[in-house]
Amino acid sequence: MGLLRKFFSNMGNPQGKMGKFVIAMMNRGHAGIGGVGLSHLDLQGNEHVLDCGRGGGANIAVFLRMVDEGHVTGLDSLDRFRGKRRGR
Repeated sequence: MGLLRKFFSNMGNPQGKMGKFVIAMMNRGHAGIGGVGLSHLDLQGNEHVLDCGRGGGANIAVFLRMVDEGHVTGLDSLDRFRGKRRGR
């Protein structure tokens, strides 16, 4: 499989070294629009947040910092992300 084909096949289900690269690109590429969305939230820190996503998981880390006394749950359709971030 060619490098370009391998890259694009990882967009839907990131795996291996190329998958890690794709996830990093997702996080960088989505940072701008994610920041805009997050800027409209007025969180007090005790909320329950549900993040339903298909990105690299960067917003989960942001929510964990914003909701220090609440609870953050992330849903993703990809098996590789399930159970990866545990905490509160």
